[in-house]
Amino acid sequence: MEKHPPGIKPESWLVSAGRASEPGAPLNVPLVPASTFILGSGRGYSRDDGTPTWEALEEVVGGLESGKAVAFASGMAAMAAVFDQLSAGAVVVLPDDCYQGVAGLAAAGAERGRWSVQRVAVDDTAGWIRACGAADLSGSNRPRTRCSRLRTWRRCARHHGSLEPSSPWTTPSPRR
Repeated sequence: MEKHPPGIKPESWLVSAGRASEPGAPLNVPLVPASTFILGSGRGYSRDDGTPTWEALEEVVGGLESGKAVAFASGMAAMAAVFDQLSAGAVVVLPDDCYQGVAGLAAAGAERGRWSVQRVAVDDTAGWIRACGAADLSGSNRPRTRCSRLRTWRRCARHHGSLEPSSPWTTPSPRR
């Protein structure tokens, strides 16, 4: 994995990130729209093994984040991976109007005794603070039309070492 090297502006590094450096290799990683591959090469199915195109994306995002990035075939695959990392007895807190596939996955894990699930209204900032056990971090509890104070949630989650709520379209970079 190539990381964004210190001393080089991210926009300069991005010009070559995710690309091969061998003579004769294509300048850009070609799009590989295949879902299955000829067996025996170590790569059989893209949902399990990825594609060279996904690997280039993961390298770029991981390098920008100074870590390792993983691309998923769907949002549900990403959520399943997150749930799979939870310790036995974990508490999963979900908004009352989250995607029903995620709610079903959470409920299935709760039924098997892997974790417990709490549902909290999106606009209930105090409820979110209570759910992550951080009453001492309370901020304003005035709802803004079905939207809670995300900054308060994040402060609460960081304080307790929880996963931070965020949009699927953002990365941690803007929050550093």
